[in-house]
Amino acid sequence: MLGTLYRKTRKNSILHRISREDLRESAIDSVTSLVKELNIFFEKLRDLFEEKQNSFRIREPLPFGELAVKYLKDILLILEKAEDDFGEDPADIDFEIARGKLFSFLQNLESLIHMQNGNLVYWIEKSDDALLGNISLMGKPVDISQSMYKEINSFYDSSIFVSATLTAKKEFSFIADRLGIFDYKPLLLSSPFDYLNQVILFLAGDDISPDDARYTARAAEISGRIIELLGGNCLMLFTSYKMLDTLRGRLSPLISNHIYAQGDFPASETVERYINDDGSILMGTHSFWQGIDLPGDLLRGVIMMRLPFSVPDRPLIQARIERLEERGINPFAGYQIPSAIIKFKQGFGRLIRSREDRGVVAVLDPRVLSKGYGKLFLESLPECRIVYSVEEMEKAVKEVAR
Repeated sequence: MLGTLYRKTRKNSILHRISREDLRESAIDSVTSLVKELNIFFEKLRDLFEEKQNSFRIREPLPFGELAVKYLKDILLILEKAEDDFGEDPADIDFEIARGKLFSFLQNLESLIHMQNGNLVYWIEKSDDALLGNISLMGKPVDISQSMYKEINSFYDSSIFVSATLTAKKEFSFIADRLGIFDYKPLLLSSPFDYLNQVILFLAGDDISPDDARYTARAAEISGRIIELLGGNCLMLFTSYKMLDTLRGRLSPLISNHIYAQGDFPASETVERYINDDGSILMGTHSFWQGIDLPGDLLRGVIMMRLPFSVPDRPLIQARIERLEERGINPFAGYQIPSAIIKFKQGFGRLIRSREDRGVVAVLDPRVLSKGYGKLFLESLPECRIVYSVEEMEKAVKEVAR
């Protein structure tokens, strides 16, 4: 961004077009100083990470960064004084774009340094795709209910919120509270699909939990049998990239089907390659639970590795849990379970997209049967034919085929 303002080798950069020499030189000095100061600022942020840590939550105002803020403000002030040098000519549009981006960056930087917004959780992230890892400043609202109420729910006479997955435990209170909807009329409609005859729901009843070292090998074995039975065209859903990579390594020698995994290519290209390769396997995490539409024979099976609970040590989830605890609400029952149920329903919903679709949904996480909360997940699904062993599933699939 700063490079569009000034580069020594570019005589047509924005700052070079300022007519007053004193303003131009002052602006160039400020940009040069800001670049140096930002390098120092981000190196100090890098020092906050512990070994192998990719995110660090900011819990108190930072004791550094003020000098970068000062240089940013200096540049913006100079650009304001020099705006008469830039008119409405299309060649000058980059001036307003750069000024807008610079102002946004200043707001975000100040917000993080001083922790100005009490409803935001702040953290920094380090990427894995650079030599030392690029540092990003992050800030997200812990609670959007007040913003939703102010900007939408109280602004309009009426609003209609429609989705196939708004309910948890067959009622709307969880999502209504999250969206700041305090006065509403619920309407829960039945599905037009005949899930009892369209879906075979396989529930793995093994005693091996997802945290057991043996779980990945067992999940790969079951997945391989499902894939062979269905002839591929299966979507495998994960809750972490680490488990995806580990299971992919275990599964690859067991099947001949081509595997397309999130991260190999951009998400849209990954899905496109899967669609154009009949019998292949698609693996994905978070966004793949809810953002994919593969009707008809493009998808014959959905395999869920784990119940999709949010990782509690992520800064945003951590902050939401703390907020609920302050209100005296059990975060597991009041937030983590209903959130996971909604995502679970979204994953289940990838399979049946029309009245003609048929297939298998396999839940390999034994907690859906062994834990008390597991029945809440199952009760959230429409009535299906349930099987508890691979042999039962094979028999049911053959019966459907006939």
